[in-house]
Amino acid sequence: MKVCPRCGFSNPDDAIYCARCGYPLSGYTAQQGTSYGIQGPVQPGPSQATPQPNPTPSPDTSAKSAERKALLQLSKGVNYFWGGVGFLLFLSIFVTVLAGASMSFLDSLQQPPTPVQGNVVLPPQVVEEQVQQEVSTAKSIIEGFFMFIILSIMSIYWTHKGANMLGASINDLRGLGYDVNMSGAGVKLVYIGIALTIVLFFLFGFLGFDIGVILIALGGIVALLSFRRVVNVLEVKGAGRGVIVGTAGLSVYLLTLIILVLDFSFNTFLVMMFVQIFAIIVAVIGVGLIIKGIQRRAGVARV
Repeated sequence: MKVCPRCGFSNPDDAIYCARCGYPLSGYTAQQGTSYGIQGPVQPGPSQATPQPNPTPSPDTSAKSAERKALLQLSKGVNYFWGGVGFLLFLSIFVTVLAGASMSFLDSLQQPPTPVQGNVVLPPQVVEEQVQQEVSTAKSIIEGFFMFIILSIMSIYWTHKGANMLGASINDLRGLGYDVNMSGAGVKLVYIGIALTIVLFFLFGFLGFDIGVILIALGGIVALLSFRRVVNVLEVKGAGRGVIVGTAGLSVYLLTLIILVLDFSFNTFLVMMFVQIFAIIVAVIGVGLIIKGIQRRAGVARV
C-alpha cells in the first residue's frame, strides 16, 4: 500500500497519484510500519493547510475608500460652516428683537409705577403687580442676552470647525488627483464680520452690529460661489442647484440688512424680519441640497 504523504490516504501499490488529493506517489512503495517489514521513506504527517495572509486591498479599493472619506468630511464641513453662518444670521434677528424689548423696558423705567395716575389712586396690589411685571421683564431680557451669548459662541465654533474641515477635505481630494480649489476670501469675510459684530456693537450700537452681520452674509455668499467650483469638478449632482438656492437666500438676507441700515423703523424692521426668516430657510434648503449631493457622490445616500 502506498500512503499519501499529504493526506494519509492508503492507495494501491501501483497507484501513481493519490486517489483522494491527487498528490504524486512516486518513491513511496509501502506503508510505513506494516507487517511486511518494509521500511519506506520517512513519511511526513498529514500536512495542515497553510494559512493564507489577508489579501491586501488593491490600489483602486484604497483610493475609493480615501475618496469616500474625503467626501464625507467635505459634507460635514459644508454642514458646520454654512450651518454656523446661518445660525449667526438668525441670532442677529433674535438680538435685534431683544434689544428693542430692552429699550422699551428702559423707557418704562423712566416712569416708575406710582399709586397715583392722574386723578385715580391705584390700589397697592395693582402697583405691586406692575413692579413684579417689570422685574419679570428685566429677568427675561437678561436671560435672553445670556442665551444669545451662548448660542453665538456655539455658532462661531461650528463655523470655525466647518472651515477647517472644508480645507482638510479639499486638500485630501487634491491629493487624490482632483483639481479642486476653494478661495478663502469668503471664510475670511465671515471671520472679519464676526469680529466687527462683536466690537462695533459695543462701540456704535446697532449700526456697527448690522455692518458686521452684512460682512458675515457677504462672506457666506462668496464662499458658496467659490465652493461651486469644487462640486463641479467632483461632478456632484444637484449640488450646483443647491449653490444657486443657497446664494439666493443669503443674497435676499443681505439686501434686507442694507435696507435696514438705510431706513430703520419699526414697520420696516417688522417686514424685513419675516423676509429674513424666509431667506434663511431658503439658504438652509440650498445647503441641504449640497450636502445631499455630496453624500450621494460618496455612496451613503439614496439617489
